[in-house]
Amino acid sequence: ERTLTSGSAILALSMGTALLLPEDARVIELPDFFGTTFFDSKEGFVEAVSALDRETLNAMGHQNRQIADQLNWKDIGTAVAKAYCIP
Repeated sequence: ERTLTSGSAILALSMGTALLLPEDARVIELPDFFGTTFFDSKEGFVEAVSALDRETLNAMGHQNRQIADQLNWKDIGTAVAKAYCIP
């Protein structure tokens, strides 16, 4: 319940949805500004959900879809290879 894979985050981005993630599941180089809200507890989750109205969620989702549209497998593969020190 407290984990996240980058694949599921990218799927959410590509579907144009806002990301609501636990603080300890931050994903490197995925948006952690306008398109994502982080929470640190169950109470924080409730607060985060309560603070987001439909207009804000739609705007966050639109932002995330634009980010997803810029992703491509060549760049992702290069980043993975670099992370694993593969020339």
